[in-house]
Amino acid sequence: MPFVLPPLGGAFYAWRETMEEETPQVVNLSETAAETVQAEMVRMHQSGAQTISAGEISMQQSGAVQMAAEHVRLHESAAAVLTASQATLSESGLGFLRAAEVSGQEVQMAVALADNLTLSDAQIGLAAGRTVQAQQVKSTILLAGHVDGNVETLLGTRDALLAGAVAGLVFGLVSLAGRFLGKRN
Repeated sequence: MPFVLPPLGGAFYAWRETMEEETPQVVNLSETAAETVQAEMVRMHQSGAQTISAGEISMQQSGAVQMAAEHVRLHESAAAVLTASQATLSESGLGFLRAAEVSGQEVQMAVALADNLTLSDAQIGLAAGRTVQAQQVKSTILLAGHVDGNVETLLGTRDALLAGAVAGLVFGLVSLAGRFLGKRN
């Protein structure tokens, strides 16, 4: 079965109903690797998986390429792509995170998209959320409706919008000049 990112919120339950009916209730993995894991509850310790689809995922010193779940708890673990309604992260790393609620301590993420982000001692490339509560967070780009706490950014919401507008203007002028010069020859 190909991996599909589920929707967030209430639509998650409709997506869960489309999972195979013979899905096990609990899968425990320890010091092993798996291609695809699908269960109501997945627990992993020092293990790895290509794709995981579950109602709840708990990982310790483990990794996965793609994960989708209602509730996720990672400790000293890593994932390339994580989609969840609620994610609790501790000393972990993620490539791309999409979630409704995220709480994390000592985490590194390339991209975090969430309604509510609560982070401590985190480093993020792009963080976007309605509300961000932070203690000692470093973010290259931060797009947020409301920020509580200490976030050190290279580009805040206003700066990111201004940089995008300037880049669009420069691109437009270069394209226009290229068309003008191309017609003259």
